[in-house]
Amino acid sequence: MINLIPPEGYKMIKREYLLRVGAVYCFLFSIVCVLIIVALIPMYVLVRAEINDVTLDAEREQGTALSLQNVDTTIAITNSVLAQLSTSEQPFIVSIAIDEIQKLAPAGIVFKTFYVEGVKGVVEKILVQGTSPTREKLSQLKIALEASDLFQTVEVPISDLARDVDLSFTITILPRK
Repeated sequence: MINLIPPEGYKMIKREYLLRVGAVYCFLFSIVCVLIIVALIPMYVLVRAEINDVTLDAEREQGTALSLQNVDTTIAITNSVLAQLSTSEQPFIVSIAIDEIQKLAPAGIVFKTFYVEGVKGVVEKILVQGTSPTREKLSQLKIALEASDLFQTVEVPISDLARDVDLSFTITILPRK
């Protein structure tokens, strides 16, 4: 029977046959591709949702990290202020020192002048001038001032102790810091 079909018809039939087989294969291939794509849609949706969750978590963590960093800087600033406050010395108040000197003075000692030397508001020394009826009263004043918590050192020149009665004195007092 093959001999009955002319060679040009045979070529045409063969071409149509191959075209139909190719069309069927392309149709089947496209159906398989569409089925695969449809099967992958849920996976795509799931992966997309997970990516969104991870992105939101990362943003939250970044916000948390920034807020923790802000808290850390605030704590560091607070600690430095507390350290400065704890190390800052209480100011030496001159009026309290003068009251203490007068309170510790034995009866009979007369103060003439109080002279305060300082730099930039910080008291460095106090000079006290006055008279004492006896040498013992002046030494009692010196001992009492040295025992006070307000004063570091108390100096009375030896020349002020030369006489026994009616002593003029100048005491140099260094405050405790």
